[in-house]
Amino acid sequence: QVRRARTFKIAMDELRSSVEGEGTCEFKREEIGVVTPGQMPPPGAEGLSVVYICCTGNSRLYVGQTDRIGQRIVQHRRTFGADLILCYAFVGSGGASMARTVEGKLVRAFRRQNFALLNSDLDSGARMQQRS
Repeated sequence: QVRRARTFKIAMDELRSSVEGEGTCEFKREEIGVVTPGQMPPPGAEGLSVVYICCTGNSRLYVGQTDRIGQRIVQHRRTFGADLILCYAFVGSGGASMARTVEGKLVRAFRRQNFALLNSDLDSGARMQQRS
């Protein structure tokens, strides 16, 4: 549990800094959403572009972006387990395109830090970079 808490805090800090670094942060630091086991994000979050980080029970991370955060949480809980915790940030300007940019930045940052990622090489903006 301590390792998971430490991993999750680092993930939240990285999310915060990536969103702020892209100039997409339109909220205060404490407004990054957190969803714990058994919870769902508020209904108002559906339809908005978000970047999110899932942390599994064994401290592995998955980074994603979506405009259907509730649906993705349900899917990830089926795949990674019901004990999943998640943090997310709304991407104000730039929508899905900016969310993909931030997602790719997060995956690269976590890989550089040697975190155990569940993302494949084709996830998280890699497809967009390969086209460029």
